[in-house]
Amino acid sequence: MHKAIVIALAIVLVVAAGSPGTALAGPAGQNAPAIDGIVITSIPSWGQAYRKGDKIRVEVSFTETVTVTGAPQLALTIGSQTRQAAYDSSDTTPKALYFEYTVQSADSDTDGISINANALTLNDGTITSRGTLLTAPSLIWRALPAQPQHKVDGSVSNSVPSFASSARLAYEATVGTMSTYQIPTKATGGDGTLRYTLSNTGLLAPCTTAPGPSGASGVGGSSESLLPGGITYAPPSATDTHGGIITVAANTAAMPATCFRLVAQDADSLRGLDDVGMLHISIAVLNDYDVDNDGLIDVGSLAKLNAIRWDLDGDGNVVDTDVATYKSAFPNAMAGMGCLRDHDDDTATPKIAGCIGYELTANLDFDENNDGSITNADDDYWNGGKGWVPIGDRTTRFTATFDGNNKTISHLYINSTDGTADIGLFGVISKCDATGSNCTDRGVIKNLGLINASVTKSDASMGYVGSLAGRLLNGEVISCYATGSVSHPGPTTRPASSTGGLIGSIGNSGKVTASYATASVAGGATTSVVTNRVGGLVGRSSGTITASYAAGSVRETGRAISGGLVGYNNTRSGGVITASYAIGAVQRRDGGSNGGLVASNPLLSNGTSGVVSSYWDAGTTGKTTSGGATDVGATGKTTREMQSPTGYTGIYANWNVDLDGNGSNDAPWDFGTNRQYPVLNYGGLVPAKQRQTSIQSDNWNAPVVGEPVTATLNVTGATGVTWQWESFTAGSWTDIAGATSATYVPVAADAASGGKFLRAKVTFTESGKSRTLTTVNTAKVVAATTASAGTAATAVAMVGKQLSYQHAFVTAAGAANRTAWRWQRCDDAAMTTNCAYVAASTAATAEYTPVAGDVGKYLRAYAYYADSTNGNAWTRTQTPVLGPVVAAPAASP
Repeated sequence: MHKAIVIALAIVLVVAAGSPGTALAGPAGQNAPAIDGIVITSIPSWGQAYRKGDKIRVEVSFTETVTVTGAPQLALTIGSQTRQAAYDSSDTTPKALYFEYTVQSADSDTDGISINANALTLNDGTITSRGTLLTAPSLIWRALPAQPQHKVDGSVSNSVPSFASSARLAYEATVGTMSTYQIPTKATGGDGTLRYTLSNTGLLAPCTTAPGPSGASGVGGSSESLLPGGITYAPPSATDTHGGIITVAANTAAMPATCFRLVAQDADSLRGLDDVGMLHISIAVLNDYDVDNDGLIDVGSLAKLNAIRWDLDGDGNVVDTDVATYKSAFPNAMAGMGCLRDHDDDTATPKIAGCIGYELTANLDFDENNDGSITNADDDYWNGGKGWVPIGDRTTRFTATFDGNNKTISHLYINSTDGTADIGLFGVISKCDATGSNCTDRGVIKNLGLINASVTKSDASMGYVGSLAGRLLNGEVISCYATGSVSHPGPTTRPASSTGGLIGSIGNSGKVTASYATASVAGGATTSVVTNRVGGLVGRSSGTITASYAAGSVRETGRAISGGLVGYNNTRSGGVITASYAIGAVQRRDGGSNGGLVASNPLLSNGTSGVVSSYWDAGTTGKTTSGGATDVGATGKTTREMQSPTGYTGIYANWNVDLDGNGSNDAPWDFGTNRQYPVLNYGGLVPAKQRQTSIQSDNWNAPVVGEPVTATLNVTGATGVTWQWESFTAGSWTDIAGATSATYVPVAADAASGGKFLRAKVTFTESGKSRTLTTVNTAKVVAATTASAGTAATAVAMVGKQLSYQHAFVTAAGAANRTAWRWQRCDDAAMTTNCAYVAASTAATAEYTPVAGDVGKYLRAYAYYADSTNGNAWTRTQTPVLGPVVAAPAASP
């Protein structure tokens, strides 16, 4: 059996015209570079022979750098024949040339190959050095020590291993699963043991990916391969019929298509490439973008969020010219993005398969450098100052599902100046396309929070502006919220515009359910021919709003109608508001109208309203009316009244509503304590997060000059906490100088001109991220009055005997039937010593019955009312002092 071993030794050949070891010198004074040596880079071992088809490869090295043109040749003496080794122009170094000769069947040399002096010929080519043309007589070299002979036996052919197919194979391995691929056929042929190597480097690479580390060959069915992380190759054993197994480990990082050569080489073979069988394999490690198989494509980066605009129905298929951009955000996607499971609830008769939308898999933040604001240094979405481009518009609407998975998107920034009509994270959300057809059961945004959004449409064209969406046509928004600011300050063109803290405008079939906004909202037209509908949650609504609330300030910047929850509730087109409330400050400018809950709420022909069991805080909104000429269905309440029920009772008896339409009530509210407003506990909304900041005060309806109010922060692990109190002045929130602690004592200036709203802003660090939150605002500050009014209904203050002050007490002072009460107890008649408010649970009305602990004490009541003679500003006055309280008389014997 022919035995030949390929070795990686540099063997220097004897090159002599005479006996071995004789040095041959060039002409005296010759300045041309000498040939420094001759090396055969791959040869058989001592005494072994090259076979037919083997390539004899020779390296000729020079003492200086040379440049070659044409096709020089190197003469080899094989037996009695001279054979020319061709110059390999593809393989050179600055000081070395390579020549290669393929052994023919007639070649035979039993005593070894020899190379004579002057065997290198130019063959019409040139070899130059330092600009000097070297001539043939210069191409001489000195002989080197004798080396082993290298025999040639061309009568014997090498047996070439082969595969059943030389075609390139493609194997798709899925990230997140353990995947294996078995090479179908083992290499055949050869007269010795086959060695196997899987390598992604070297000649004949099947594709143009960046090379990785090459595989290290093994012998006798044992091989190790240095491949990209997570990919391994096990060669076949002696008894296997397959060509080995490729394994892609679970959770292998995404990579482009990776190309390999599986090489089977006869262990007897020499260096020739004809001596190996090669199978080209392309392995594409594919990404499953629906890991949980719910039909929603995973979105874990801003780039993926941005890519949604090229697949608005969320089916994972992009057919327009932006397919490359989409695929760059979702590289190496599996077929169908991995959405391969039935998504219909009726698994017995599956109806729907494939992708139906998107879901967040991580919190996203546009503020990449964490400095608290968006600038052009932050990320690619600065867009020359215009910020984010909304997803979907009136022509190409978003008609998929987007599930936020109770995660957040922070620092959304939009400053639209190009006339785009619908502004928000999403432009237009719908179940149908622009023609009204191709309707789906989707067009749904749910379980998503927007934190510190800044959304502005600053050009004068009409439009619908909201933080989450500009327009919600016949889709749904469920369990979503927004903080930050939204504004459209200057539309001058018809039709009217709409601006809302969450949604700009809701169409006839649109629904907002269990959602809220604390964003400050500003809007107003600059001309009398158009208006802007402005609302804390929604600007204009012809749809349904259920179990939702707004706590941000609402400000008219020009001609507008503005409401704490909704600006214009179009009842005649289906606008319905149920079990909802508003508590944010509402400010009106000339030329507009406003209301505590809504600004305009036309009655239906039967005299009913589209508002059901919904409220506004007359103190914190600063408004005593809602809905224009009528408050039907909407009721203004004091802070105390809105905070007193701690369950589905009283004013909230009808708030346990069915939100998902399954016929059962969903109990969506958490009422907290009698010092807190109700907040949502539905979907992924967490009550504690909605109450992360609050204002604590014994003054339920309005802070009083000289009486402190305290803000609280309920965030676990917060560090670096700083406070800043603000007042609502001239339509905006302004820092109060020096008010930088958690407690603030209002001063006389805070009560001037009808009083100012107050709130506290807190900045802190949580989990390495800087955050800023604001409290809900207070009602307007009132002066600490000392004048008494009215008379006591009962002259004697006695334990067990009720004291009563009716609403007539404040009627003469201009009260607009918006009155709340607070009883105070002190040790002295001057009401200056050991004073305290009587427990809230017994002193919330005009009536109070003294208890045993009141004996010897003095009492009086404070009345808070909306003064219709002073722009409905909240005012406080007080009753005469009663006391000292006496004990109840002993029972008759």
